[in-house]
Amino acid sequence: MFNTENAIVVPYTREQMFNLVNDISAYSDFIPGCVYSCVLISNDYELTAKIDVFKFGINQSFITRNFMIKNKSIMIHLIDGPFKSLFGSWTFISLTEKMTKIECFFCYEFHQKYLEKIFNFIVKEVVDDVIQSFIVRANIIYKCSDRFYY
Repeated sequence: MFNTENAIVVPYTREQMFNLVNDISAYSDFIPGCVYSCVLISNDYELTAKIDVFKFGINQSFITRNFMIKNKSIMIHLIDGPFKSLFGSWTFISLTEKMTKIECFFCYEFHQKYLEKIFNFIVKEVVDDVIQSFIVRANIIYKCSDRFYY
């Protein structure tokens, strides 16, 4: 199993960032390589979503079940996709009224062991790209002039 962890501080509320990350239907509008995204089933505490990705010349589809604690966290479990297993989480921590620490964690295992070393680097790069895409999207939607990140 491999994992990737990221943490960043942004000048937005945890509610704003939770809503942005949880808006899966909009992913194809702003995440590079995401060609389709939709919510299949949803209620206040969980949702099932499908995401189609075309990256590095490879098409992949993911179906995940996500469990949410509103404005605090999102837990992601793979139902179907290119991994043997995938688990992830987004955690949103208020530091001040308008500053949030976002922690992102993914743990994954490939079906074929020989692919792990080849694709581990790519997965980490994709996760970094996704995080940067959320920051750019937040800057556009919430129009914050304080553009600093840790």
